[in-house]
Formats: sequence, structure tokens, C-alpha cells
Amino acid sequence: MTVDPSVLPGLLLLALELLALAAVGYIVARVALRQRDDLMALAQGMVIGLALWGLGVNFILYVVPGLGGALVGWGAVLALGATLARRAPRTMRIPARRLAGFTAAALAIFWVMLAARQLMKVPDPATHLGLAANIRAGGWPPTMPWSPDMPAYYHHGFDLLIGLLAPPAGPNPVFVTELLGAYVWTGFVLVVATALRQRGGWPAGLLLAPLLLTAGTWTLTGQLNRVPNLLQAPVPTDLQTVGLRDSLAGVYWPEVATRWHSELDGAPSNIWKPPFVLAYALAFIVLASCWGRPRSRLAAPTLAALVGFLGIVGPELAVLVIGLWVGLEAVRFLPPFADRRIARGAVLGAAAGPAAALALLALGGGTLTAIVTGAPRADLGISWIDDPLARQTLGRHEPLHGRIGLLGVGAIPAAIAAAALARRDRLVLMLAIGTVPLMAAALMLEYPMAPHDVTRFDGHARNFALLALVLAVAGRLPTLRPRWRAAAAVLIVALVVWPTVARPVRTIGLGIARGVQLTNPEPGVLESDSDAYEFDLRRFVIEPTVSAEVADYIRNRTLVDTRVFSPHPDALTTATGRPNALGFAGHLHFSPTPGPQYDDVLRYLEPGAVRRRGFSYVHATPGWVNGLPDRAQGWLANPGLFERVVGTDSDALYRVLPGFLRLDGAYAPASFEALRQAVPAAASVYLAPTVQAQHGARLAATLDHAHLLGALERASGHWMTEITTEPLGAHTPDFVALPARMAPSVLPPTLRRPVWWNREIAVYAPTGGVAPLIQAPPAHFSVQLSDVQPTPERIRFTAAFTDRASNRWQGQDWVVVATDDSPWRLPYRFDTVSFNSAFVRWFDGQVQPVPDTEVHEYFFLYEFDPRTGTLAVWDGSGYASSSPPQPPLPPGNWMLAA
Repeated sequence: MTVDPSVLPGLLLLALELLALAAVGYIVARVALRQRDDLMALAQGMVIGLALWGLGVNFILYVVPGLGGALVGWGAVLALGATLARRAPRTMRIPARRLAGFTAAALAIFWVMLAARQLMKVPDPATHLGLAANIRAGGWPPTMPWSPDMPAYYHHGFDLLIGLLAPPAGPNPVFVTELLGAYVWTGFVLVVATALRQRGGWPAGLLLAPLLLTAGTWTLTGQLNRVPNLLQAPVPTDLQTVGLRDSLAGVYWPEVATRWHSELDGAPSNIWKPPFVLAYALAFIVLASCWGRPRSRLAAPTLAALVGFLGIVGPELAVLVIGLWVGLEAVRFLPPFADRRIARGAVLGAAAGPAAALALLALGGGTLTAIVTGAPRADLGISWIDDPLARQTLGRHEPLHGRIGLLGVGAIPAAIAAAALARRDRLVLMLAIGTVPLMAAALMLEYPMAPHDVTRFDGHARNFALLALVLAVAGRLPTLRPRWRAAAAVLIVALVVWPTVARPVRTIGLGIARGVQLTNPEPGVLESDSDAYEFDLRRFVIEPTVSAEVADYIRNRTLVDTRVFSPHPDALTTATGRPNALGFAGHLHFSPTPGPQYDDVLRYLEPGAVRRRGFSYVHATPGWVNGLPDRAQGWLANPGLFERVVGTDSDALYRVLPGFLRLDGAYAPASFEALRQAVPAAASVYLAPTVQAQHGARLAATLDHAHLLGALERASGHWMTEITTEPLGAHTPDFVALPARMAPSVLPPTLRRPVWWNREIAVYAPTGGVAPLIQAPPAHFSVQLSDVQPTPERIRFTAAFTDRASNRWQGQDWVVVATDDSPWRLPYRFDTVSFNSAFVRWFDGQVQPVPDTEVHEYFFLYEFDPRTGTLAVWDGSGYASSSPPQPPLPPGNWMLAA
């Protein structure tokens, strides 16, 4: 274990905060929910206190933003706890030995969870650390740091906790994220383990609680090639091979290492994404408390508040929980539970809780509020997925060596088994029933903006099914005779529990062996390659690039909505809470994609971009300044244009003066601002489909005054707003945008020089009349066609290849690609990771660089036959195929390209 004394005071303050919230939560569980079990009240209190404080602060911030609102929230929640404690002082008592045992167990679990959590980096740091810092600084309602123009209707509940519970000094936001993640996991484990103890005693709790570690409970599995089993067990097969010992070792003592493909290989499940764990804990508590009898008058508003906070942590689960809650309340009025005469007041009282929860969801400011208010959101669609079995709803069987196999169990069999084992346990039934709509949503919902996000629904389904099953088994074990109970326990541990959790437990052991680090993470860079991340048991964070002097000035001397440009936008926002305005003006997107104005300021310190994006300050580092053009460096050094307000050897902060904003007409030729000025308002611009989404979006945002044609795919930036375009049709546009790496031989030779280009995009003027803004890009390798002889069956042509830089290319091939419906038949797509999905046919090339020779031009005669799928080359006596025969092309529009 490593300890940094400088963080200990802050750690103590955070511990006191969590202890106070847990105490309030314990009181609420005792009085409002009438929880009679001491240990369950303590476990629920760890979660309830966080949720009540977070929900209260979530609304107080509209009146008193920032840390002031957090203090008001503290006053409200402590007053609530004191009031409830005075109403029922006797129920607050708990034996000292029981309290000590619970505390020891909680600290042990927390220590293990923290050790495991510190093996992984912060997920989506630009989003979560940025939101937390902005909320702490007083930004409200929450906005994405890169899109400060529009409120971010985002599930911000856990970010609020990080931002406002973090101590003023000591642990940094990354360390606080680790601590709160481990705390939430501890509360979730204790709530479920205590529920298991209530049904089957301590043996059942200790026996089944480890199943919470199964890799099958990972919620986000969209980027995994293989969805992990919810439960798994070795089973006999008729496989006639050797290797039984190795197979059993792989099941019961698998190899583990720190070379992971992603954080999803870590353990315990979802500790990388703590909002999921908190959502499951809240859902479990609400469903477990909905039916409790007798219930106090405070139960309904308390449960509504928990659902309200669930709405800004896991909105999809909040909707499901309300539906199940309504179902439970409706059952009260059905035979045999209801009297013949049902009082109207009873119906209204039963409806009050769900109605209050719905109101809190509608007003909470998260995703559900966006739906109610019609705020910009990406639309969900209905579309049955192509491969339902890929969700592993049922499970799979994997043969192993030595006459055994591994049987994997999915969510649906687990839910059915739970319902069969505990037909009269309403909590089990509600969890099992909840699995069905969640799995249906996973199979039917389509979310074009972030396709992998839909997998969270089957992740939720697996977790609901697992909770239902472990509760059902725990309730069934005590009904067995002692000998049968012991035998069942041994079989469950040997055949299900340990084979399921062996790998996660061994992975957790890596963190325990390394030990907990009570320090802030050391700055570093996450090393990676194309196949895996290299986790060498170090905690990686973005290296700080904002000095303390600059950060203090920004925090203390500027308003919370002041926009500060920085070449390191994420670090700037995390350190100060100020928006970095990295993204697209007037658009909301959930991925930090740089917009055109930010790009112009980053490369050229363009005055028009600074004015258009509203930057008031510029954070400058020596590396960035040295990379600017001489003209921009002169502007920054001019005291009439920029005022240096604070600085160190590593960075400086400049205030943008009005004189700089009045500079006009001096646009850098390669800037987006120069292109914007060159394209008239009435011009039409065609965005070819081969332009990558984020580059096309930059161009569209730059030319929003023009008539945009084509289509934009918005998934890469997770866009919530839409850039309006129209189909091209038979229209001949004034400008065509293509990828910079594509040579547009479809255009006349005189128009093949772009009028503007950068490293990603090139803009051409098919109608002519527009002078190029910058010099043409270098043509290191070019192809010219001549003597083209098309016939109905095939096409013959001569290709002249010119090599101007043999060190800039490696070889040449021919491909067949699909084309769009434009008059030029431009390739529909060609730049993709999987060439097989982009190219319909692939033919080996004939040209490779020949360094250190005088040969710079190559001539070949070709014959292409689409019916037989062959490309032949003249060898002096006839045409010989350049590649093995391929299937003929199906009917369609195709292009042969070098």
C-alpha cells in the first residue's frame, strides 16, 4: 500500500461526508421504509443517503449553483435525518457488536473493490470529469464542456456526486471517482448479500453473493466479440479426446494477466461504470420496499425520491421500476388481496408514489426530461437485430477437451428458473418479469447515434435475472433437509459458483496483490497497440497541462460560463470547470469532436473563429505557440490584441482584447474560415458519401450558409441535433467535397485541382469560376487513363502510372467499389477498417516503388470483364488475368479504381 500524507485530510473529509449520508440513509430506511432488520437498514442507508442528497441538490442547484447549493443540500438532508430520528428514537438503536461487524465487513469489501478499481482508468474522462468539474464550478443546468451552447440532457447523477462531494484539497477528481465507485459497489453488495441472508441465512448469503462478480453482469458488452456467460458450469460430453486436466484447470483456475483488450476484462463487473451499480442498488431497494406492510406515510415519497435520482443515473431502469411499482400496487386491488369494497382514497394513495416519481423524472433534467420537453435527442427506432443469438439470451455450449464441456446460461433461462423456484416471492417475480421487457428492448431497439449503447438493455436484463435467481435459490435452500442442503451447497459451489467467478476473482487478486494506493494517480500516458491495452498495474490519467497559477486565476477571476480556448481542452475543463467550446456551435453531441472554429484557432489563431466561438481567454503552452504561423505568434505577442494576465514557464493565460476581434479579411488560406468566406450564400455544396462523418460535419458546420446536398452519418459524434441536407438528385452542385486521399478522375482534367483542402477533405468546383485558395496538394503518385475502349461486355484501357516519390507509397492495387447516384458515380465508401466490407472486388496490382532508379513512369494495358469478375493485363502476346477468377458482379453501379 502506498500512502501520500497530503491527501489524508481530504480523504478524512470525504469519509465523514459518506458516513453522514449513510447515517441519514439508515434513519430514512428505519422510519420511512420501516426496515426492521438492522443490517438491511445499514446496507440500504449507504445507498439511500447518496440518492436523497443527490436528488435534493439536483433541484437546489437551479437556485444556488455550485458548492453553495451543495451546502444547502447538506442542511436539508441533515435536517431531514434529525427530524425523522426524533420521531422514532427507539428504532434507531442497534447493538454495538452488530454495528461493528457490519462496519468491518463494509470496510473489507470497500478495500477489495478499491484495489480492483485502481487497475482501470476513468471511463470517458472528457465527459465525466468535465461534467463534474463544471457542476462544481457552478455550471447549471449541466452542459457538455465542448457544447456549452445547449443544455446536456444527460444521466449526470453520478457526475454530480463526484463534483460536489469531492473535498476542496487532497484527492483529485480521478481519485474521488475511484473512491465513490468502490463505495457504491460496496453498498450494492451489502444490500444484496443482506437480502440473501434474510431469505436463507448467512450460509446462503456467503454461498451466493460471490455470483455478483460474474463477468456476465457486465452491462456494456457492445464492443466485445464474445458476450460473457451469466452463469457457467462444466458438463460431461462425448468428446473423445485427451486434455481433461488442462480443461478443468482452465475452468477452475484460469490464467489471468494485465494485458486486457479493454476495461471489460477487469473485475468486478461494472466498477468501471459506477452509475450502473448505483442504478441496480436503487432499483433493488425500491422493488424490495414497494410491497412492505405495514407502510408509513413517508414510504411513497421516499421511494419516489429514490426513483427520481435513479432517473438521472439510469433512466431506462427508472422507467422499468415505475412500471413494476405500478404493477405491484395494482395487485393490491385484485383478488384475493383486496376487499370487495375498495375506497377511493386507497386507490389515490397507491397512485401517489408512482405519480410523484413520474413528476421527478420529468423535472430531473436528465434524458427523460429531454423526452418530455422535446429537447434535441437522437431518436430510437424499432428494428429486429440481425443476429438475436449474439445477445446470448439463452446461453451456449462450448466443448472442451477431456470429455467435458462448458455450459453457459443466459438471462432468459435464469429468469425462468428464478420464477419457478420462488413463485410466491414478489421481489423475485418482479425482477424476473423485468427481465422480459429489458431483453425485448435489447433485441428490438435501434439507436443509430450509438449502436453499442443498446446492449445496455440486455446487460440490465442479465443483472435482473441474476438477482432474481440468487434470491430464489437462497429462499429455497432452507426448505431442504439438512443433508440435502449441505449436498446442494457443495454442488452449487463446485459446479456453478466457482466456475463462474474464478476468472473475476483471480483478476481481483491482481489488485489485492498490488495493494490500495492512497495517492492521486501519477501523470502518464496509456500505452496501447492495435490489439490490446497494456495495463501494468499503474493508474493512468491525462497528464496535467494547466499550471496551478493559471487554473487558480480562471477559477477565481472568471465567470463559470467564460469560454477559454486551450490546446488541451479536457485538462483545462477538468482543472477549472470552464467550457472549452471544442465542439460545433449550435449543436449538441455527446462525443468531444473538434468543430471547425476550434480547429482554426488551434492551427492559425483565426480571429473570425475566436469571435464566432466566443472565446474570452486563450490558454497557451510553448509547444502550441511555437507551432503557430509567424503572423499568429505576432498577434499573441501584441499587447493591443492580447493581454497576458498570468503565466509560468509551462503555460500562460491571455485575455482576448476587442482589437483582435475586429481583425477581419486576413484569413489563413487553409482555414475553415477562409473557405466560409469563399463560398457564396447561394452556392450548393455536395458532401460525397465517402467523406468521413466528423470531417463532413466540420465542412457542413462551416458552410451552414450554403445549400448542402448529400447525407451525413452522425453516429461517430453521437449527435443529438441534425445538420439539414438534401438529396443531390440530378443537380450539378457548385462545390463537391471529397476525401483528400481520393483523386477525382471523374472530373475534367482542368477541374481536378481543389479550390481548398486540408489533410482530410478536398473541395472542388465542378462548374469552375472559383480560384484555388491554396496550392494544390503534392501528387506523389498519379494515374492517367487513355485509349479507353468500352464494349457491352468489357472495357479496355491504358493506365499510365507516374511515381514522384517512391518513399511515400508502397504499392498499387485495383478495386471495385459501389457508387452513389450522382452524375459522377462517386464511390459510395472506400475508407474502412475491413476492406472486405468496402470493396466488392480486389485485384492485385502491377506497380511497386522502385527506389534509386530513373524509372518514374509505368504503362499497362488492361481488360476488365465484370461478367466473369476478372481483370487482365497485356503481357506482350495477350491478356492474362492478374488475379484468380472471382464471382461475377451483381447488377448495380460499380467503379473500377486504382
